[in-house]
Amino acid sequence: MRYCLLLVFALLFTTIANGQITGTATVCTGATTALSCSTPPGGTWSSSDTTVARINSSGIVTGINAGTATITYQLMPTVHTRIVTVNLAPAPITGSASLCVGTSITYTCATTGGTWSSSEPAVATVSATTGYANPLMPGTTAIQYTLSSGCSTSTAVTVNAIPDTMLGPSSVCVGGSVTLTSATPGGTWISGSTGVATIGSTSGMVAGIAPGTTPITYRLVTTGCYRARYFVVNALPSAISGPTGVCVGSFATLSATPSGGVWTSSNPAVGSIHSSTGVVTGNTAGTVNISYTLPSTGCATGRVQTVSVMPGAILGTPVVCPGATITLANSVGGGSWASGTTSVATVGVTSGPTTSVLGMSAGTAIISYYTSPACVATVVATVSPAPSAGTILGGSTVCVSTSVTLSSTVSGGTWSTPSSAVTVGSATGVVTGVSTGTANITYIATNSCGTTFTVAPITVSALPGAITGPATLCAGTTVTLTNGVPGGTWSTSSVALATIGMSSGVLTGVSGGTVGVTYAIAPSCQATTVVTVSPAPSPISGPDSVCVGSLAPLSDTASGGVWTSSAPSVATVGVIGVSTGMVSGIAAGTAIITYAIGGCNAYKIMVVNALPVITASSAPDACGTGFSLGATGGVSYSWAPTTGVACPTCAGTSVAPIVSTTYTVTGTNASGCSATDTVVLGADRVYGHISFSGPTPAVPDLLVWLVRYNPADSTITAVDSLATCLDGSTPYFQFSGKPAGNYLVKAKLFSSVPGTSDFMPTYGDSATSWTTAATVVHTTGASNARNITMKFGTVPAGPGFIGGNVYSGAGKGTAGTIPERGMLIYLKDAATGVVLTYAYTNADGAYSFTGIALGSYIIYPEETGYYTTPSAVVTLSAASASAIGISFKKNTTLHTIYPFTFTGIGQANTTQDGVSIYPNPASGMVNIDCAALRGDAQLSIADVTGHTLITTSRQLDGTALQMDVSTLANGIYILNVTSGSAHISRKLVIAR
Repeated sequence: MRYCLLLVFALLFTTIANGQITGTATVCTGATTALSCSTPPGGTWSSSDTTVARINSSGIVTGINAGTATITYQLMPTVHTRIVTVNLAPAPITGSASLCVGTSITYTCATTGGTWSSSEPAVATVSATTGYANPLMPGTTAIQYTLSSGCSTSTAVTVNAIPDTMLGPSSVCVGGSVTLTSATPGGTWISGSTGVATIGSTSGMVAGIAPGTTPITYRLVTTGCYRARYFVVNALPSAISGPTGVCVGSFATLSATPSGGVWTSSNPAVGSIHSSTGVVTGNTAGTVNISYTLPSTGCATGRVQTVSVMPGAILGTPVVCPGATITLANSVGGGSWASGTTSVATVGVTSGPTTSVLGMSAGTAIISYYTSPACVATVVATVSPAPSAGTILGGSTVCVSTSVTLSSTVSGGTWSTPSSAVTVGSATGVVTGVSTGTANITYIATNSCGTTFTVAPITVSALPGAITGPATLCAGTTVTLTNGVPGGTWSTSSVALATIGMSSGVLTGVSGGTVGVTYAIAPSCQATTVVTVSPAPSPISGPDSVCVGSLAPLSDTASGGVWTSSAPSVATVGVIGVSTGMVSGIAAGTAIITYAIGGCNAYKIMVVNALPVITASSAPDACGTGFSLGATGGVSYSWAPTTGVACPTCAGTSVAPIVSTTYTVTGTNASGCSATDTVVLGADRVYGHISFSGPTPAVPDLLVWLVRYNPADSTITAVDSLATCLDGSTPYFQFSGKPAGNYLVKAKLFSSVPGTSDFMPTYGDSATSWTTAATVVHTTGASNARNITMKFGTVPAGPGFIGGNVYSGAGKGTAGTIPERGMLIYLKDAATGVVLTYAYTNADGAYSFTGIALGSYIIYPEETGYYTTPSAVVTLSAASASAIGISFKKNTTLHTIYPFTFTGIGQANTTQDGVSIYPNPASGMVNIDCAALRGDAQLSIADVTGHTLITTSRQLDGTALQMDVSTLANGIYILNVTSGSAHISRKLVIAR
């Protein structure tokens, strides 16, 4: 009991003493805070969570991780506690510890949410939110990042000074150099683009390399702080162009680019230059430096200009003969000599005031004396030609009493002869024959360099007599011309018109025209005559035969002739153009065709060949779409069109036209003559092949019906039927000569057994109902294909039975029902709608499906022209494996077949009575009176193809209903009303 009281007392004392610990109760991770407790002395310190905070024996608390820990000071029975909060210290600051004045930096910390500060804002400032620091002056500062908890981190930063301002020029010319300096030592010079300028790293000497701008940097080695500026290297002017020399008292124009520079001369007393035009003036002999400087940059270019003394006039007579020499001189010494045409004249010495000139050949040459390239005196030296008599030109013969004129290639000479056989004019060169024989003619030429002559012989001949012989001939024929003086030669003025033997005188006509004929003893001793050549036709070109009724063009190279036929009853010939004859074959035989020009004729024998008698025939294939074509009467054939023709060039071939086609055969006989005949195939038919969707029957014997279909009122009429034949191994049918209209085709396999797994009556393509069958739109003259794929039905075997009747005539006002015999009834799978088998009603209108599997079925009567409403789903089960009385009513007025339950007393209150519609025809709203029906009813309107267009559910209570038919197009529709077991159909006409 006493111990418990002491414990209670101790606890009360501890609670009272909790406030005895003093000191800061918050600390950052990695930092310390001091706690103390005055009473009682000598206690011990501890932490409730050393992973958050630790405390040593002196009361120093070290923050380890963010959180709270209870610090306890204890000297039993006294215990003091205090909660210490440890806040997270920010991550270390990232950024450089050394900066240059004016070079900013952004410091970062991985811990977000803090504030930046600088301990020395005069040294560097820092943005409180971004950490962007701006160094302002050399010194040190602490950049600190503080969180809202008061925890912070800092980094020491030194700000270094940048070098002093660079001293020296800011530009230099290409090829020049300048030196830059800085008052701050210990730096290195750097060029940003050594292709523009280089700089000595320690000397600061900048050398201009190429025009442009480059940064020059002076960087301190110890701190890396730098100062930079841009330096410009200016381009030099272009090289000076223009003459490098000028004569005393003369001018020369120099130029350089770009414009706007200033020209200067190093010695204007020798050569002065205009400062802006660049015109240099020679003042005294010597050399001078010319400079061109751009004022904007001070960059300059220069060269040496030579000023020379102008030589005087060249002294001496500048005329010389080939092989001779003359002397030329100049009053100004120190020059050099040159000949402009050394092939005419050469100089003996090239320097000094005197030289000799040697004549080489006739002509002129410029002799020059230079004191400099720009200072020259010239004279034209003439080298006179040596005398030449040239070559005597003209005839080498002359006739007695006739003349011929001679000439020489060199003018200015005189003519003479020592012979008495001729005379010659001394100045004219006219030689006249005096007597037959030979004489020499001399031509003498003289000039300042001497005299020479040349001699030419000439023969004097007798004159020929007159030419004798015919004056006309035909082209292609010959005549002989003669002359009484022998030894001459014959020629014609145009070998294109006539040729003649040079010695024989035999003249041959070539083409029509007038030609001159010459008989020459010598070139100047001639006799002439004129002969007329009549243009004879050339051989006639063109075919040698023509067919009766055809044309054959003939032609001749000669124009202007006349065409004739020797037998116009066999062939006639007409004229086309100037030289073409068009031969027309009239009758079989031979005719001679003549082409005449004047009295000159050309002939061609023309054979006229008879035409063949071509007969075309056709025969249909035994079965199928094909026909056999045949042709007789020729040796080769060609059928057109060729599309679908098995052999377009055979006498017999086969075709399978799908439209009415006229086939034309062209037959050619052995003479190449052709005739045609035609046959027309493939018109007005509906045809097709029959295939099987199941196993092909052993005997594919089928009956096919052609059914006329009128889409306007949906009336259907069977117009023809036939049994198929085999096109190869495929059944084929064809209805020929049918009028234009819309048709359906339907086939039935003779061997199929109703009610079994077998092929069922099938319409075109693969339809079991005429309402879904493909329609053939047949036009006059067309061939229309519609193939049939027989639908195969598989009957699932089992114990089931379905039966019923089909009636007609059982309606209001009738005494009973009339059995509908021979109607096709389909058994369909209720789930898939697939037709399984079929049956026909017997004489009592009854049908049945026996031995079928249990399941759900639909009964569907099918008759052309009638719209069928199938039965409700008939379900056969183990409990009820038979269904009887699945009957239908055939309404011949409305052309409908629909489910029907026979009551034996007419149809009151079942499927017909008690329902009327008005107005009918209708246009907008139609009223439906269902006074005899009650309960839920389904109303629908279908088109003549059986497609439901409008449907609605109503509650029948004896009052009339309304349906909106304004959306229906004009036409015939079926209104169906189904209520319970009653089903009523009415024909509805829409007309506006």
